[in-house]
Amino acid sequence: MPETNQIEMIKSLISLDLGISLFIKMVVKNDPRIVTVSIDPPMILHLSIAWNKEKYTY
Repeated sequence: MPETNQIEMIKSLISLDLGISLFIKMVVKNDPRIVTVSIDPPMILHLSIAWNKEKYTY
């Protein structure tokens, strides 16, 4: 199964009926090409931030 992290490419493939995906709602809420279906029960998403400790120092 092909994988990509390019959001616009994934959305284009979905709009061409070439796939489905899980997105957070804010990614597709204003895209008229894509229909969304809520997951029930909702999934909990825990976000983190990471960076190269050698590049960013405070």
